[in-house]
Amino acid sequence: MKAEELRLGNWYQWYAEGKYYYGQIQAKDFVSDYILNFEPIPLSEEVLLKCGFVRDGNTDYYTCRKVGFTINLSGTIGYRTCIWSNEHIKHIHQLQNLFYDITGEELEVSI
Repeated sequence: MKAEELRLGNWYQWYAEGKYYYGQIQAKDFVSDYILNFEPIPLSEEVLLKCGFVRDGNTDYYTCRKVGFTINLSGTIGYRTCIWSNEHIKHIHQLQNLFYDITGEELEVSI
């Protein structure tokens, strides 16, 4: 993860003592070396469901019905009637940032 990709509140993971821990970026992280140990959280069905997305039937697409934001696990995203096939979102912090950029709202994440 690059510091310039991160915003306050973005989720990350780090590995210690044989397991993964999760946290959210805080202001102090940008002025410490801790940020160098942070790893992105990959998107998965479990993560998308924890972000309030629901699976669209038997497809690989997941939709946040609140705002009409759609994504599939290959990282293709859409919002309302537009699909951006050149954007590939692979990690939760990228999804959080894009969601905010498009909607002006924070993505609710429950990890």
